[in-house]
Amino acid sequence: MEALRDTLRDKWLGEFQNDLAGAYINRGNARARSQKFPGAIKDYGNAITILEALRKTLGDKWPGKFQNDLANAYMNRGNASQDIQKFPEAIEDYGSAITIREALRDTLRDNWPSEFQNDLAKTYMNRGNARKGIQDFSEAVKDYNNSITIMEALRNAMEDKWPGEFQNDLANAYMNRGNACKGIQDFSEAIENYGSAITIQETLRKALGDKWPGEFQNNLASAYANRGTARKNIQNFPEAIEDYKKALELFELFKKKFQGGQPEDFLQTLRNEIIRLENK
Repeated sequence: MEALRDTLRDKWLGEFQNDLAGAYINRGNARARSQKFPGAIKDYGNAITILEALRKTLGDKWPGKFQNDLANAYMNRGNASQDIQKFPEAIEDYGSAITIREALRDTLRDNWPSEFQNDLAKTYMNRGNARKGIQDFSEAVKDYNNSITIMEALRNAMEDKWPGEFQNDLANAYMNRGNACKGIQDFSEAIENYGSAITIQETLRKALGDKWPGEFQNNLASAYANRGTARKNIQNFPEAIEDYKKALELFELFKKKFQGGQPEDFLQTLRNEIIRLENK
């Protein structure tokens, strides 16, 4: 693709430019999955440079697909930065992605695809996670609020066609908002948010049956564990024990079925905590 660019020069087509950026994004994704985050960040940066130049060249003729691709590049770079705890850089990239996605929303209006809507909601959620990483819990809650508002509207619009992946995303948004509420010592709000996440995940669990993915199972277990901790903090030990037991059961099932998940020392800590609370 780069050789083609050097050959065509001024005649290098916009579609070809976008394809090269896409190749950089895909290599960045592969590097991120391999935990090679600096290399991933560099690839996403190369993609962004190409797409931003294309944006300036095309002006008002910049297609919606290209806009979404640029937003994805910013979000992916934000994710990689967050994975190595570069939270300010991640927040900035998520902000760029949000600006592009919201402009696309305002342009497309009734034709705004459900995938783009969920992408915007996830970008807000990811920025909330980065803000939580620097303990800016109040701003994180605002981002989670925006994420949940979009996802709930999508849920109502799609009804029975609401995909399992979108359901899991909404559950994660509720759980993350619960974590932020716990960070500001608002345990009642945290418990309510964890409850919303658990309700969605349990419904998804029943609907999918044997096809229930390990990722969703782990998320449900984490929601129970987090709610247990919040309940423990308000001295509600019986319900905290109940949540911890459900979490432990799911974590152990995950470990047995998928040969992974939480390390054994974490599971043992959870077992010890249940025993300690039962003896109070």
